[in-house]
Amino acid sequence: MARTSEQQSRRKRSRMACEPCRDRKKRCNGGIPCSTCNIYGYKCYYQKLTRSKRSVSALRSTSAQVSPNIPTSQGAPTNEIDNCAFAESLEANSGAAFVRKAGLKIDPINAPKRNLFGWNVGTRQLPSNVAAVSPLSIVDIVFLDDIKALSNVYFTKVDPFYGFIDVSVFSVRLEARWQPRLNGDVHDAVLAGVGALGSLFSQRRINNTEAQLVELARYILDVHVDYGTPSAELVTAWVLRVIYLRLTARPYPTWIASCTLMHLIEAHHFHQDTTNTDSLPIPTVTDTQIRNRLVGVARHLNLWISYDLGVSRVSLANGPSTILPSGTSNDSTVEILNLLPISTCLGPEATCDDRKIQGLLLQTLKGTHIQPPSVLAQCNLVLCLLRRLHMTNITSSWKTIELVLDLFGRSLRAVRSLVSNCCPWHHVANVPFNMISILLEMENSEALTLLSQAMDTLKFVVSIYDTETIKEAYSTAYMLILLYQRRRHEDAELILNKVLQIHNLLPEHESPVQISTSCPEEQPWLQSLLPVADVSGLLGVNLFQFVPEDLERHQENATMAHPLQLAGNLARAYPWVSAPFIVSAPMRVMSGPALALAVSRAGGLGFLGPTIKTVDMVADLEKVAATIESSRASSTSASHTSSESNSSFSTAPFLPVGVGFQLWSDDIETAIGAIKKYKPCAAWLYAPREGQEDIDEWSRRIRSASSHTQIWVQIGTLKEARSLIQSSERPDVIVVQGSEAGGHGRAKDGLGLMALFPEVADVLASSQIPIFAAGGIADGRGAAAALCLGASGVVMGTRFLATSEARISRGYQNEILRASDGAVTTTRTLLYNHLRGTMGWPKEYSPRTIINQSFIEHQAGRPFGELKERHDQALKAGDNGWGPEGRLATYAGAAIGLIREVKDADSIVHEVRQDIQRRLLFYQQAKPKDSQTKKGKSGIN
Repeated sequence: MARTSEQQSRRKRSRMACEPCRDRKKRCNGGIPCSTCNIYGYKCYYQKLTRSKRSVSALRSTSAQVSPNIPTSQGAPTNEIDNCAFAESLEANSGAAFVRKAGLKIDPINAPKRNLFGWNVGTRQLPSNVAAVSPLSIVDIVFLDDIKALSNVYFTKVDPFYGFIDVSVFSVRLEARWQPRLNGDVHDAVLAGVGALGSLFSQRRINNTEAQLVELARYILDVHVDYGTPSAELVTAWVLRVIYLRLTARPYPTWIASCTLMHLIEAHHFHQDTTNTDSLPIPTVTDTQIRNRLVGVARHLNLWISYDLGVSRVSLANGPSTILPSGTSNDSTVEILNLLPISTCLGPEATCDDRKIQGLLLQTLKGTHIQPPSVLAQCNLVLCLLRRLHMTNITSSWKTIELVLDLFGRSLRAVRSLVSNCCPWHHVANVPFNMISILLEMENSEALTLLSQAMDTLKFVVSIYDTETIKEAYSTAYMLILLYQRRRHEDAELILNKVLQIHNLLPEHESPVQISTSCPEEQPWLQSLLPVADVSGLLGVNLFQFVPEDLERHQENATMAHPLQLAGNLARAYPWVSAPFIVSAPMRVMSGPALALAVSRAGGLGFLGPTIKTVDMVADLEKVAATIESSRASSTSASHTSSESNSSFSTAPFLPVGVGFQLWSDDIETAIGAIKKYKPCAAWLYAPREGQEDIDEWSRRIRSASSHTQIWVQIGTLKEARSLIQSSERPDVIVVQGSEAGGHGRAKDGLGLMALFPEVADVLASSQIPIFAAGGIADGRGAAAALCLGASGVVMGTRFLATSEARISRGYQNEILRASDGAVTTTRTLLYNHLRGTMGWPKEYSPRTIINQSFIEHQAGRPFGELKERHDQALKAGDNGWGPEGRLATYAGAAIGLIREVKDADSIVHEVRQDIQRRLLFYQQAKPKDSQTKKGKSGIN
């Protein structure tokens, strides 16, 4: 017996080691996968036959016979392989496990720890100086009008997607609760849960009322959880609590709460048909659909929380009430719950081969999901399916990949829409983060192009919800990209260079092509994702070792900075801007606060346009300031110190929009007073009456009033460029506008952007001033061309007229969409200025407008008086005053033929940015053949 104990105390060696452990001489426990491969991310596999020609199963059987007295835990699987397979299946759905394994594959030493990065946007905690709250009666916590307001937010933003409460019944009971002499009951937990979620979706900073509502709901649920058969109100309150925890709390407490909810439902047969008299008493819910929705949402939450953590879920026995609820075609709750059958197929108890997972992926991609939360739920399931396919090294068809990338693009736009509207659904954090890990593994140019948009979106979430949780996700995503980049460079240098040296077919005096790391200008978007200084030291990793070489190393003989380096320097003044730098032009009146803010929120720079009177512009600045202040007040207060380049959109010491001035008409005193008070980040100056002298005066006055306000100057000729660089008041940015631009441009000496910009860039080369291109740019093609010309960024005007945020009449906007062939349908003429009574423009300027009946009749010789009379009549016709038969001015650029639909500004900025990156990446990867003429082989001497 003593000998047996001694044998059992010795370390047991595996009878068979996997091949990776054998090659590396590592200790192997014989598991599938073994513990060593699981830790280091190796691909674990065994030889099919051992030296003795016995199978692995035979060896395991022998091992079991040698030690028959070793006890096993009752109820546990007796087969070690089954144990490992079950654990691996649990982890297969976990994004955290996938990110960990991906990091180990790239760099086992510096890989991120296993953690649920981007689990939600962060915890909701009261400031440390506020005492902990204690449960009070709900009527003592909040007034009736306030709880009504919070309930309205809930039923507007939450209920459409997790709809399991009858709003009419809720409203009646809400009114009754505030009646005198009515005591509280378990329904108070429902009221508190709805109120807490309404508060969460209406303000970004928790207040004392929300904290008290959360505590009251928790207290009631803890008291009533063991009171026998639960009521429908108790189950409803538990679902509300789990939703709140999923959006605000840490993973494991949320999982425990979701399991408790499922056990309540199962223990009391809440999911069973009420007509089954043999079962235990079932809580009465008169509406079967409501009961099905309650159970469906509970299953959805528990299942995905378990998948994310890689732990077991609570499965309900099939019953009539586990069927999916029905609804209308636009019912987003039904859309989300319709994903449950596919989601359930991914559980560890289900057998899902590769072919089946591919079928489920295609089925999910073809599903119709309209509203942003529903789109993100669809995307979350697709990400899980892609992780499962990637683990088995299965490659999907290109058609499937196209559908995936399209869904990814829509999902990122959905995230931005939700974050902008204070809808902190958990997917706004975890979908972009997990998408980044999948895009890195897809390894194609289209996926890598979308990678930039995913990081931009994650950065935008950070700027709104400035919590440690979301910042950790952002920093980890950045580190993964850097590790991935380094691995690719090392592979190229170690493998491809070696192959080229062995198989060197070049003459002796020529060396093989050297594959080196990319210059900053080759991947400017990567440099813009996050300042490296902000994440250096993350998880003990010195990220500076992964940063590409400084630009000077690649431009030792250069006499000027690269345009994208200038853009990178400029971006420090605009920390919310993402590369490539996209700007909305300050169009008079039509560029109002809504458009300017939307462009800036999308990672561009929006400008307010000049107004009819300068004092009206002051009102626009005041509205922007009020909007930013409201956003700042509702966002989580930041207690840490961050670098200037990582300042958030709403916490910058200046307004994140610029403002445009027509120097010939705007009042300088009013303008300077407004700049001093509101501090816009940029001032756009153009159309001076006295040329450079006016620009210098405005520049001096603006800089004196606000050190945060940069000077942007618009020019349209080479002469203006020379005057600018000779001035003592050099601008911070120069905008070169081609003659294709709409509105007032150069009347006689203008030139197209393609010819004008390179010549101006040559003149300004030594000035180190960033140059932006404007005129005729309406999509990613024109923007990419401008960057290739040497622009540090692009400006679009007419394209932003066709946005939902533009301050523009519908008739005007419809004409922008209708017109095409700008060379024929637009012209430069002062006629409309005269008809409108707009006099005083310097003689160098004339506006480009869409031709309509006024211009046609003017060309035909109709007297101006009649044209004026008919023009004034058209002013009273509303939207009918525009169009080919209309008479009102429709200022627009020559690129109108490229504008076919109205979109929101956010979509335009991101689509153009994505198109730019895709095109530039394509040309970067397209290696031209060596066309250099070999010496002695040319007939030209």
